[in-house]
Amino acid sequence: MTSDLIQIYRFAARSRQASDPRSAGYLADAHALGMEAVRRLECQDLYFIEGVLQPGEGGRIARELLSDPITQSVDWGHFFSGDSPPAGQDVPGVHVIEVALRPGVTDPVAEQIVRSAGVLGIQGIRRASTGLRFEITGDTLTRDDLLTLAKRLLANAVIHRYALGQIEPVFPQAAEASAHSETL
Repeated sequence: MTSDLIQIYRFAARSRQASDPRSAGYLADAHALGMEAVRRLECQDLYFIEGVLQPGEGGRIARELLSDPITQSVDWGHFFSGDSPPAGQDVPGVHVIEVALRPGVTDPVAEQIVRSAGVLGIQGIRRASTGLRFEITGDTLTRDDLLTLAKRLLANAVIHRYALGQIEPVFPQAAEASAHSETL
């Protein structure tokens, strides 16, 4: 039965406001870097959840945990690895950069997602991870322009990794105790 298989779900929360202040700030910063070809830059919160969700639980997580339903909308579904882009990514002139924490960097929001889902009675979530999705509009933007934006504005190389397009989620691994002890 496929509903009992561990799966990865992808959630992207975007602002319902016509002019989102966070996205406007990123756009202003891109222009300050000399990237005048960037006409629009939209920032979205990105979440990955690993586990088994029962019917209705994905929508409940989107509404009750991952967004403010008054100010945000959430697109979600199964995560598909590889070249299949999320909906809307294949629009001419629109480019996507996704940013996530590097393995080993603490993700307190992800930890709270797992805990909060349990409080809501959603028991099938094993792990979560977070990131940001940037939809960048500009007809003349090159791959080098996008790499410059990612490296200089959208990601901090110390704690983030990025991808032009869809990023692969990385989940924290539980640490295992060892029976071995050292004496000095």
